[in-house]
Amino acid sequence: MTLAEECIAELDNALAEAGSDAVLRRFFGTGPNQTWVDVTLRVAERAPTEDELVAGYSQNDMFIVTSPTQLINAQFPGGQPVGSKPAWLPKAGTGADKLFIFDQQRQIELVDPIKVDNTVVRINLKLKG
Repeated sequence: MTLAEECIAELDNALAEAGSDAVLRRFFGTGPNQTWVDVTLRVAERAPTEDELVAGYSQNDMFIVTSPTQLINAQFPGGQPVGSKPAWLPKAGTGADKLFIFDQQRQIELVDPIKVDNTVVRINLKLKG
């Protein structure tokens, strides 16, 4: 097992034990032709710290840690376009992706994929709303 695979396995185990379920939804199209694709993720969440609030974050912001495992296993979002960034990574700031957690829809403001040996082993998200 490679170091990247070990990192992903450890994160998956931790999220399975202590995480929460969330749904990542990617929207396609506009108006009456809009559709979407969902994938259920296991996530760990936290609110901003006191220092982050002083620095300008809102109490409504949320920080999420998730694994690439569910995204890759679900082949999210479907047909994979060619590009330098994996299509399964959540998209920030475009409105195309939303995260539903604790029955609340939140806007993805920042996506920070963490890599080991050029493999995404963890995904950090900053949410608004």
